[in-house]
Amino acid sequence: MTSNFANPEILIESERLKLVSTQKNDVYKIMSMETHSDNKPYLTPYSYQRHGQVINNEDELHVSIWHAKDNELLGFAILAGLSNPNQVLECRRIVINKKGQGFGHETIQLLKKYCFEELKYHKFWLDALEGNQRAIHLYEVEGFKKEGILREHVKKETGHHSLILFSMLASEYTPTSV
Repeated sequence: MTSNFANPEILIESERLKLVSTQKNDVYKIMSMETHSDNKPYLTPYSYQRHGQVINNEDELHVSIWHAKDNELLGFAILAGLSNPNQVLECRRIVINKKGQGFGHETIQLLKKYCFEELKYHKFWLDALEGNQRAIHLYEVEGFKKEGILREHVKKETGHHSLILFSMLASEYTPTSV
């Protein structure tokens, strides 16, 4: 998937990835990632309107994850809490469509760097739906601490499911070479 927009704002980048502000013309591609069979069991897809609200919200940041060399849309993330006086940033959603190639790890490293080095925030947190072993493993390997469980917090077609909360404090953050 490539985009036809011209140079959106690059928030942070590595040799392989660039994280940029999402453009509205990429929302349908992002929505198809949410509904992909590898991702849909672990999130509730947003409507086009909800994605647009996030893009236009000053407290949230809709981030597209692009392959730096191929200009291919690999995924997206939604950050919330940009105006939080407590300096706590939430990664509300992260989806990587190309799994098993290290893009998830690299994206999390870039998001941590953005949170702690660019924004100078105190805490970065996220959650994973129970059973999403790929995400749970990723967050643990990337140094997030398990904070707790919101029991049967999300209603899906298969019933109610718990959310596992993870966080990292600025004092726990170790810069990486991304």
